[in-house]
Amino acid sequence: MGAGWYVAFERETAGISGALPHNGKALLFAQHHLEEIARELNLPPLKAFFSSNPVAVTAYLHEQGIEANPEELAAEEWFAPADALPTVQALLEGLHDPPVGLGQIDKVRADLAAMADILTAAADGGISFHIATGLPDLHAEGREGP
Repeated sequence: MGAGWYVAFERETAGISGALPHNGKALLFAQHHLEEIARELNLPPLKAFFSSNPVAVTAYLHEQGIEANPEELAAEEWFAPADALPTVQALLEGLHDPPVGLGQIDKVRADLAAMADILTAAADGGISFHIATGLPDLHAEGREGP
């Protein structure tokens, strides 16, 4: 599977999935447009809510022949869903008149709408989150690491 975005939770969730309808790939490709919209609205960009599990990143790098120590990577951070919801909702509103050059608008809207629903459910459950990037499985795509 190629890289895409998803919503990760700090603890187990009952009935809440962090998966996005288009695996967050549309958001990945639209990130610069979305960042510009957030900046114009004086809201934090989605990238402000990104984090990674250093153990998972280290394991991925090791598979690619790169030695890394999880203690040397940034610690995994968690955020309150209510902090990100204004950005996600404003981005959805901003896409009623999308910027020139933004492709896959319907997929971007679908992923943002799903993210808004996920964050609302997480907020209702008192569950912290972060946006994560799925690391590509290079072996599944017929490529090998170094």
